[in-house]
Amino acid sequence: MSSSHKDGIHIERQSLIHVTPVNCADLIIESQLFKAGNGLYGVGVYFANTLEAAFLKVKHHKDKNIKWTYLIADVYIGKAKSFSKTEAVNQRPINTQALINQGYTCIFGYQQPTGREIVCLDPTRIHNIKYIYGEHPSKFFFID
Repeated sequence: MSSSHKDGIHIERQSLIHVTPVNCADLIIESQLFKAGNGLYGVGVYFANTLEAAFLKVKHHKDKNIKWTYLIADVYIGKAKSFSKTEAVNQRPINTQALINQGYTCIFGYQQPTGREIVCLDPTRIHNIKYIYGEHPSKFFFID
């Protein structure tokens, strides 16, 4: 593992980007809650650290009719575990509950062609969720 990808690093807060279909964005913004999903790095809420990386993560989606909304949130990272894409594939499925039991609150996935994956294992560490780009959520913008 390279020195730039150390396990157990502690990071306070990062503003990160999550992409979701526009019909889900209203509920997320109103409730200020994300539902955890399951992906390469296990169960959690998946984020990108740039708009470009977020765009690349949905570009390959099979349903080209989905209208995407980009949300930004303050994510309180805490203790992070790092995995390369190769490590994640070889350990699949990653046991996120075991990581939580070891005190980890986040996963940094690196060496991805779509940019770094940041996976929050505890959705209660995500705050201040707002719209930043893409399709406008209907309830978020009060249009008369």
